[in-house]
Amino acid sequence: MEWVSSIYNQLNMASLAAGAILGTVCGMLIPRIAVSLSSAIMSFKRNQRKKFLESGKVHKWLLDYYRGRGALNDLYVCVIGGSESRIPFFTKRDWQGTTLIAPHSDDIVVHKQASPYVAKVNMRMLKKRHNLGQRIFGGGDTLCLDRITDHGSLQLHVRRCRFYQMATALVSLEEETFRTARWGRLFHTPIRDESLSSLEVAGKVNTLPYSTGCTVALAFREENSYELALHTRSHSTMTFGGTKAVIPNFGLEPNSSERGKSEYSILFHNFLREYCEELFDYEQLIDTQKERRPSPDWFTQLPEASKILELQSDGKFELYFLGFGIDALNGTGNIALLAIIEDIDTIKSIRMSMKANWEVGAGSSTSESIEFIDIYDERLETWLKNHRIQYGSAFTLALAIKQLEALMENRKLKGTDDQV
Repeated sequence: MEWVSSIYNQLNMASLAAGAILGTVCGMLIPRIAVSLSSAIMSFKRNQRKKFLESGKVHKWLLDYYRGRGALNDLYVCVIGGSESRIPFFTKRDWQGTTLIAPHSDDIVVHKQASPYVAKVNMRMLKKRHNLGQRIFGGGDTLCLDRITDHGSLQLHVRRCRFYQMATALVSLEEETFRTARWGRLFHTPIRDESLSSLEVAGKVNTLPYSTGCTVALAFREENSYELALHTRSHSTMTFGGTKAVIPNFGLEPNSSERGKSEYSILFHNFLREYCEELFDYEQLIDTQKERRPSPDWFTQLPEASKILELQSDGKFELYFLGFGIDALNGTGNIALLAIIEDIDTIKSIRMSMKANWEVGAGSSTSESIEFIDIYDERLETWLKNHRIQYGSAFTLALAIKQLEALMENRKLKGTDDQV
């Protein structure tokens, strides 16, 4: 019977060896399978979110919401060329008007050292957005809209808040909107009802730290017209991924820190920094250096920023305030700016040296991802009618084109149209 016992022992040893091998293989494969499965699920969710946002359902739901509350006429009617479209964007005439922004002072954005916002942060919700491929980052300060005064002249009062506080307020409102637009009456809209139910409500003192941002129509002088720089927003951005938008396109940050205060106004300082970051991909450099440099204006030494300052001194660059409004999708305060470059040689140099950053839709060359569109190009009307333009950018484009047309008409009257 020894041979039976021997066979049994050999089989037992083989079984143990097979079990060990199987355990090792499973130990190696199962985590990989789990990671692959998780990645596939997140990819599916990202694609579903992308399709949903591009379906137009959110746009329609927003219009229906305000129509149902008798506030549809509070929304801006955007006119570009021969087309017009009502968009979910609050503004009024007292918030619009062309003002040249001086580099060293402006009376539009008022930032006094008031106490910062005290607001909750929902990192779990922000992590979900991060898992959808959005770049939710930042531990620094941003400027959030506190209140609006328009007695005689518009002033936007802003306060410091932490980035994650602002992101929580913005994403909470968007997620509430997306959920209700998708599932209808199964869900309520307490955040929107309290803070954005009408123009009157939106214009009151903010109890939540909603972002204050700028959409800049960057205009390049051509022989008989102007071209505007537009881009397709990457789906990695926190909001409005996949839409057409002007560039630069950014949230305001303080122009002062423990190291000192900028010599430039909040709007001019932020424009210069974002111009360098978004059109020449200096963001990483600026982020890594801002804590090391003694002056908050150190980036003005970058060649692209220095050139803008030189052109401004020579009268070949101007920055205008055009108007202000509030994005009804996510509560962002939107400052519309127009930046005009008149020097042809500089324009050629910019076109050749541009390098778009991560906020511009990937998958194409820089020349294709940032487009230069004539102000009379019919594509602008098509994008407006199809709701493909970021709401703040649509507002900015409408006002910018009107201002540029006035400048061209003024040149014709003066007989200087050919002087570039």
